[in-house]
Parts: sequence; structure tokens; C-alpha cells
Amino acid sequence: FYTGERMVAYDIEKRDIDWAKETFARKPFIWQNRPLPHQHHYGAIVDAIPWAQWQYDGFGDDVAGFMANQNSPGRAVALAAMNEALWNRKMFDRYDTVKRATEIFFGPGMYEILEPGSKAFYRIDSFMREGHFTPYMLKNIDEYEKLVKIARDAYDKAMAKDPERMQIFGGTGSYSYISCLSIAENQLKVAKSAKPDYFQTKYTENIEVIRELATKETGLNEEKGDLFVTPAEIFGGEWLNFRKPSTAFGVLLRGVLHQPRVNSLEFEFESAKAQAQELILYGQHEMHKDRPVTWKIFVNDQLLYEGETGFKEGAQTVAKYMIPSKMVGKKNTVRMESTMIGGTPWNGPWILINYAILRPTK
Repeated sequence: FYTGERMVAYDIEKRDIDWAKETFARKPFIWQNRPLPHQHHYGAIVDAIPWAQWQYDGFGDDVAGFMANQNSPGRAVALAAMNEALWNRKMFDRYDTVKRATEIFFGPGMYEILEPGSKAFYRIDSFMREGHFTPYMLKNIDEYEKLVKIARDAYDKAMAKDPERMQIFGGTGSYSYISCLSIAENQLKVAKSAKPDYFQTKYTENIEVIRELATKETGLNEEKGDLFVTPAEIFGGEWLNFRKPSTAFGVLLRGVLHQPRVNSLEFEFESAKAQAQELILYGQHEMHKDRPVTWKIFVNDQLLYEGETGFKEGAQTVAKYMIPSKMVGKKNTVRMESTMIGGTPWNGPWILINYAILRPTK
């Protein structure tokens, strides 16, 4: 079996297959790890998985076979959609295909019941990854609660309509709809009981670690007007190194093909007047294949920068950007969006930010 350049690869290219054929002296059999799109890599039965986007034209002729790391009959709908994508990539319509596959295994009407739940999970993915409670969830708790309710209502209706098939075809058990729903509901309970300063209080020691870093590396001086932004104030992305108090925790951005939606982050700041700011970022990145690590930075929805990050691979460093006064208002939002091609849940490409500083300039 060959999984692509990474253990989980969502962008297998011809050069990858050519390398595998030369290395193995035969056509490789592709094993697609982690095909399901939601938290903990679970599925919601009728997810419109973009199978055909993960390969290239002529892929089928270059390999000995292709299989996803899942089981049947629990993932029968997803595997049926996968088969059609491999049979005819150019004509593959992931939405129409999963609808027809659902009707094959469940009969008419079940797709319409479950689709709102699947859509809700895709949105829920942007609130967390791997079940982590995040500042973004706390800030947007009302929206999050509505999405969890939609997912719950869809599940309850589906179980009422056909509990037997739901138990067979992915409603219950491992990697199932209820597994994904349980994570979301448990985090909703945590979010509803959390105080506004939950993250600043819980991660006080981590914050002090990066405060020391900022003082040493970038001359942080809050008494002179520097605004210090830690992961506790960053909304979006994926948390890293937050479990041990002695670590410099941070927030990751992944590549645009990574299914859980962790490709953007933002933070807010206030300014007494329209004053230019120096945006100082501390972090690093990891490349994927030979592609540059790129992003876009917006201030109040205006494009500030587009291009390579200015970070290094294998070592943390500082990147600086100037925000002109005409972009700055009283209340401001800085947003960063990954534009890196490719992506997996573990390896590159990724961008890590440990902290940001906004430093007023004359």
C-alpha cells in the first residue's frame, strides 16, 4: 500500500505515483487514510466528500487499486460515492452522487433528513478540531448551539424513520454520526459553563511562557503601548502545545485541502485614533512538497498582504508587517487566511503563530 507523500495525503499528484512506481517496481495500490471530514475524522453519512479532487486525470491507469481506510457496511454510502468518483472523475458530482448512494442504502427521504446535519457539521468543524474547546467557540456560542441543535434534530428524525438502517450504515458505532454529535454536544456543555476569561485563566502559565519569549525576541513593552495577543485571544485555527503549562502554545493554520476547516484565524484590537501599527508575528512554518508557504492578511476586510509568510522552516522567527493609518479604526479585526495548497491533519503545510504584537508607530 502507498498513502501518498504523507501518511494522510489529499493531493496525490502524478509525480508521487511515478516515484512510487519506480521505487516499488510496480504500480502502487493507494490506501487513502482519514477520508471522513469531521471532528476526530468521523462522518455524518451523507457528507459530500470531494473524492475526485484528490487525484489527477489518468490516475486510475497509473495505480493497481485504491481503497479508503474505512469499513463496510458502516461507511457504505461514502465508499459507494468513492467508487463512482474513481470510475468517472470528470463527471463526478459529489452532491448528486452521495444523494443517490444514500437512496440505495436507505431508500427515499433519508438524504433530505440527514443533509442539514451534515452541513451543520461542516460549519461546526471551524469551531474546533479533535474536540478542543476554543476561543472561537466561546465567542460564537449562540451560533454553535444552533448548529449542534440542527445536527441533533437531523439525527433524531433519522433514527425515528429507520433505526435499523441507521445502526447498520453509520448512524451509530465507530466513526459514526452519533460519535461526531457527542463530541459537539459535550463541548457545548463546556462552552455554556465557561466564563469570558476562561482561556486567560486556564492557560496563565502558557501565556507567561510566550510573554517571556515576546519580551526577549521582539522587545514587548505593554507600558509603552504594545498590544500583546496570545492564542487565548485568537479566534480560529488549530491549537497546539496547550496541554503542558511549560510550553509556548500556539495556533496552526493548515493547507486549503485539509477537510476540517482550520484555514483562517483572526483577532481584534482597539485604537484610540487612526494610527499606523506595526504587526509583529512570532512563529514558523512547514512546507509541503516544493511549494512556498503562503497566506493573506486582512485588516478590517481590506487586503494588507498576500504572499509568503516571512517565517522559516524548522525554527521560530519574527515576521513584521506595517498597517497604514488609513486601515485602522477604533475597533479592528486582523484576519489571516492560509492559501497553501495541500494539507493533512498532522504534517505540512502549516503555519504556526505563537503570539502577535500590535505596536503603534508615528
